[in-house]
Amino acid sequence: MEWEQHAFAEIKILNDIVSLQETVRQKIRNWAITLVSAVSVAYLSKDIEISTHTYIIVCYSVLVLFLWADVIHRVAQSRAIKRTVQVEDCFSGQTQYDGPKIATSLSPNSNIRDQWHALNNVRIYSVYIILAILATVLSICK
Repeated sequence: MEWEQHAFAEIKILNDIVSLQETVRQKIRNWAITLVSAVSVAYLSKDIEISTHTYIIVCYSVLVLFLWADVIHRVAQSRAIKRTVQVEDCFSGQTQYDGPKIATSLSPNSNIRDQWHALNNVRIYSVYIILAILATVLSICK
């Protein structure tokens, strides 16, 4: 059937979007780890003088900004996953195919409610919490 071809093509595009968003989110996490590590090395270095307050402010600022970027990309990824589930339901006969709706499903602005919902997942914030704890411990132990 023709709708099956369209639905399959839509799922393929949505899966590519999900993969791309995951790649971007991984790069965001890697940059956060790299920057916090670099600031930590500078803080512990005897050659560079960084106050504890400055170190904590810089680390926490980096973590908050990168977490926010991660969450924004997670919202787009979640929308693509949600649409994928809707299209898959058509193949199982649970619903009728109403697409393609890639642009419609992904285009709404990312509002604070969507971001908060995306943040409510340990896979999102765990890396940032661990980095914050490590930065705090380093600042106490120095």
